[in-house]
Amino acid sequence: IYRHSYCRAKTKVGENDMPRKTLVGTRVAITGGTYGIGKEAALAFLAAGADVAIGDADTGKVRAITAQLNRIHGADAVGLPVEVTDGVCFAEFLATAERRLGGLDVVVNAADIKPTGSFLAEFDHESDRQIDINLRAVITGSRLAGMRFVQQGHGHIVNIGSAIGVTAALGAAVYC
Repeated sequence: IYRHSYCRAKTKVGENDMPRKTLVGTRVAITGGTYGIGKEAALAFLAAGADVAIGDADTGKVRAITAQLNRIHGADAVGLPVEVTDGVCFAEFLATAERRLGGLDVVVNAADIKPTGSFLAEFDHESDRQIDINLRAVITGSRLAGMRFVQQGHGHIVNIGSAIGVTAALGAAVYC
């Protein structure tokens, strides 16, 4: 027996009538899904029964991590290339994920780039790259997902940020 909650997550009633949350049937696209929090989010969604598409600019890494996730969970996660700083490419990633998963319910913006060193020694193009990936891509991804979700009448956007963005860290001025 399954009961639906407002977010389409399902509660499975087991032998002891203790409800257990699952995300079976939930379709999730994750940027930055090959490392860090993005990869951990993919693992968690797969463990809860969701269908997952992960994206990264490094296609070799996407293939390797997708294969690893599928071995761990016996699932059929989808790996797709995405350059989150290119709006057209980002839109294509979401469209392909939607087509491959049979729809989209959740978009997780987890792609990020770490600082490369001292703020005073950082080149403008390095700062720009961090801002493009860590901020502008989140805005782009949220807008693209939001337009899809408004049109279909449901959906969730999850934007991942770092705690050091609040607390600050030495050598990570632009990142923070």
